[in-house]
Amino acid sequence: MENKNIWLSTPIHKNWIPEEIMKDEELISSISISIDGSIFAVRESLIKSFIDIEEIKLARLGMRTMPNKFEVKNLEDVKRMFAHLIEESEDDSAEE
Repeated sequence: MENKNIWLSTPIHKNWIPEEIMKDEELISSISISIDGSIFAVRESLIKSFIDIEEIKLARLGMRTMPNKFEVKNLEDVKRMFAHLIEESEDDSAEE
């Protein structure tokens, strides 16, 4: 499996994620952060188990309501949020 970066359709600032979760090595090594602290891409391997969840897939396609607010209490919540926010295009992966 190719481990590519996937663009987020809506970048989010790292301050939305609790500090103790942002210290997680798996998370740190799997996100791309801009100079202003915005997370704009995520490694596919981090969110692979969430990408194909039917509820998340339908929300990304606009066939289900996207959550108004993501509650982030642990790393699993962060992965679920990223899976909701990824771009759908197969060809547009972020540069490594």
